[in-house]
Amino acid sequence: MKILKILLILLLSHSFTCSSQVWPKIYWNGVTNNWCWQVIESYDKGYIIEVQVDPGTGVPQTYAWLIKADVNGNRLWTKSILKNSYQAFFSGIENTADGGLLLSGSTTKLDPSYFDVVFIKFNACGEKEWCKIFSTAGNSDYGLKIRRVGYNYIGLVAYYQDYLTDRIWLFKMDQQGNFIWEKLINETNDTIIAADCESLLCIGEGSSIVTGDAYDASGGGPYAYLRPLIIRTDSNANVLWSLPYGRDNGFKGWYGVGPQENQSGFYYLGAKHIRDSIPYGDSPSLLKVTPAGTESYYRDLISNSNGAIVDALNLKNNDSLFFAIAWNDVNNLNNVGIFKTDTLGNIGKRKILFQTVDFIYELISSIFTFDGNYLTGGNFNPDSTSTKVYLYKFTSNLDYAPLNTQPRVYDSLCPHQIVSDTTNLDDCAVITGIDDPFKNPEKFNLAVYPNPANDKLTIEIPGKLARKTGSGAMQITTIYHQWDKATLEIYDLSGKLVFSKEINKQTERVELNVGTWQTGMYAARLVFMNSIVAEAKFVVER
Repeated sequence: MKILKILLILLLSHSFTCSSQVWPKIYWNGVTNNWCWQVIESYDKGYIIEVQVDPGTGVPQTYAWLIKADVNGNRLWTKSILKNSYQAFFSGIENTADGGLLLSGSTTKLDPSYFDVVFIKFNACGEKEWCKIFSTAGNSDYGLKIRRVGYNYIGLVAYYQDYLTDRIWLFKMDQQGNFIWEKLINETNDTIIAADCESLLCIGEGSSIVTGDAYDASGGGPYAYLRPLIIRTDSNANVLWSLPYGRDNGFKGWYGVGPQENQSGFYYLGAKHIRDSIPYGDSPSLLKVTPAGTESYYRDLISNSNGAIVDALNLKNNDSLFFAIAWNDVNNLNNVGIFKTDTLGNIGKRKILFQTVDFIYELISSIFTFDGNYLTGGNFNPDSTSTKVYLYKFTSNLDYAPLNTQPRVYDSLCPHQIVSDTTNLDDCAVITGIDDPFKNPEKFNLAVYPNPANDKLTIEIPGKLARKTGSGAMQITTIYHQWDKATLEIYDLSGKLVFSKEINKQTERVELNVGTWQTGMYAARLVFMNSIVAEAKFVVER
């Protein structure tokens, strides 16, 4: 009996070891450094891992690498987006309605000194359908996130011109990458300086939460404090509220990440808290925001860490939060791990994946899988040689997920077997004039000729409408590429309406006979969504 017990213990131990060794999965393509940017679950319950490959020196330049894996993390196929003459990397990925993939990222294809935003669409067979590069000459911008809203998509872009003119840029596109609208946030800098973006959460039919950070100088004095920035928009691209988190409770820190909404409409996000009192240092923290956009509370998960960063936050069953964090502890050890807390930030369990005196990087992206497990991917270099991508899968209790033995069919929407191959951006369409709203605002005004006029007058209608909303430091400019109706109005000097006509996007110009009008000055304006979006003045003379 004793021997049987020993054999049973050994058998159970062996089974447990095999199960626990399923994870992590490590991916490396043989080039110096591989960086995981995002992990998503595909329609067939496999995983897509978005990777940036950085050779370090020489060619090829930085390029993108997509990995398709099964539910146990085994590689099925890969796709490289590679060209030796320019860089390309992607930090956002989303499933499309037809089973394909849409990627957002950046490239130096047009100018080796500056990055431009690029979106690329793959079909269900991993074949490139279309790609578009948004050219903004002389400055860099980065496609950070892409989210599906029905059959359309919302993209989050960071635009960098100089220290005072950083922009948070939102795009709404249709299935072919055609713009519906674009939004420039923080166009004027009053008390909020250098607003930057990081995460995007889409709610319902296109309402969004954008998180990032900004320097806040609202308290007066010579200093501006770095605070997490949270912005809430509605489905029509109007900003409902913006919150530099910490104005009321004194929180200072880096950008907010992983915004999550609970059933009551409250928002949770993670952030790095910069502690400015003893003990000094940085803490990984939980922030809570009310539905109205006010501060609720924050909670430091570690109160005495020297350095910290939160890379991902996920809400499960409306009552549990999962944090992927890295921190430097009081013993000067670098740690990477997962914390499971309640919604008050009370830690229920934590799992440390790495602990070392060397800097080993961090987890970067996390999701809950279809079967309720927790999947997280990141970048690690534990042996100080090459950075590799690590993929972990845990149960909701932070135990390693067991091997999934259920038979599955992958890539069923593709009629043939998908092969690993390489593509490039050489045939991408190049879209110019994206930053015209602040570089060439005159393009959005009415054009009137001849001026002065004595008989015939032509008014040209801009093809895109620029609508400004908000006030102070958070003024917003929304560019409507697709719009239905607007009203052209003309007033005389006394303010009397002398002409009004409803027009649509197909109307390029309006011809008027002003031969019977009184001489004098007139003001023309285009009204859209109860706002004046374009104006011009002209004179009628005899």
